[in-house]
Amino acid sequence: MSKGTRHLGERTQMLLVAVVLIGATTAIAGAVAYLLFQRREVGLPGAVGVVLLGLVLGAVLTPLISAGTQRSSTALVKVITGAGNLTPAPSYSYQESLIARGKYAEAEQAFQEHLAREPDDLDARMALAALIRDHLRDVVRAERLFLEARARTPTPTQEFAIANALIDLYRRTGQSGREMAELARFADRYRGSDGGNRARDALRRLKQEAGDEGDRGWRYFGSRDIRAARAWAAEGGVAVHENIWKSRGRRTCHLLARGEPELLAAARAVGCEDRWIQRTRTVHFDLVEVYLERALVRCGVVASITSG
Repeated sequence: MSKGTRHLGERTQMLLVAVVLIGATTAIAGAVAYLLFQRREVGLPGAVGVVLLGLVLGAVLTPLISAGTQRSSTALVKVITGAGNLTPAPSYSYQESLIARGKYAEAEQAFQEHLAREPDDLDARMALAALIRDHLRDVVRAERLFLEARARTPTPTQEFAIANALIDLYRRTGQSGREMAELARFADRYRGSDGGNRARDALRRLKQEAGDEGDRGWRYFGSRDIRAARAWAAEGGVAVHENIWKSRGRRTCHLLARGEPELLAAARAVGCEDRWIQRTRTVHFDLVEVYLERALVRCGVVASITSG
């Protein structure tokens, strides 16, 4: 709307207010003047003065009421359109229009360009992960994007959505070990809530279906049980040994196995990459965060990764 058109509308509105208001105050003043004149409380000049007073009162009130009405309507429009202090929900209309037309690769590119400009937009990162999961059918990349969003300090609402998305992704793809790890994390994070209780029940059912409280051959060892952990690994088991040292404030465990082929297989089972192997005196993997959670669940241990 142009400035001239807006001003014309405001003048028209004020004229309408003036006609109604001045007419109303003049009519009321005329009725009062007539009543006073009939009772002989005022003469003809006094009655005329009362009518004129109503006319003046209407003229004075007109700009005040018109301005107040304009401010109220402007405030209402800002609330409705989100132009005021309300933060509108994130919208990716261009990307969504591409998805609706089946142009999934173009939508992915648009999301990637947006994230290059705004890397901390976790809603966009999650929307891209959903696009890749549902339409491009690349669960590995989708999982990585969801985990990246989790690592960037999401809001409680975003954290809840990420957890549910990962549980759903692992359930769809039959990755029961990772699903159990996410359920364990969810149950611990939302302990005592309806969602947390449902996650714990689902985790219990999955373990019962697996026929064991943990994967056969996987066992957890405390920080003082390093000899027992090495012995278990040497006998062909997979040992998850608590590390007394933390990595950047995070709980860590060592993953041990009899030989390097067995160790690599165990590490891949919890999502680790081969290049993360630590070839020290005792070849091992360092497990943190989601990888540690998955390993603990395989050991039949449901615990927070923040404590031993």
